[in-house]
Amino acid sequence: MLTIEQAKNILSEVDPNYTFKLHLGAEIRSLNELSEVLEVITEESFRHHVNEHKNDFARWILDVIKDRELFNQINHLKSRHEIKKRIDERIAMLEKVTKRGRPFYSDELMNIGIKDFAIGVVIGFVLGVVARYIFF
Repeated sequence: MLTIEQAKNILSEVDPNYTFKLHLGAEIRSLNELSEVLEVITEESFRHHVNEHKNDFARWILDVIKDRELFNQINHLKSRHEIKKRIDERIAMLEKVTKRGRPFYSDELMNIGIKDFAIGVVIGFVLGVVARYIFF
């Protein structure tokens, strides 16, 4: 499981010596910046970095950002939209970890929902019984 510190490191800006340099000269310093760049980068520039032979963004994420999970999610992708979507999802999850201390898991949320539902049923039943004796 990812620690708060690891999540913060993945989200932080990298050392200026390790920025991702686009072939037209702009530099990317973080996952957030990469997401923003993927929104506006030209198709030519995108294809320079992501094609059938390579995915420079995925490689930078593994080697510099040190996020193997995100690397595994995007390394095989060739669509700018899909890569950006996975990066945005990862950023959102990492931000939750830094705020909450750990990510939410769907089974955990389901258990919380079941407990709340069960408590509601019991309270509703008790109130119904009490109301019946008071008002009828």
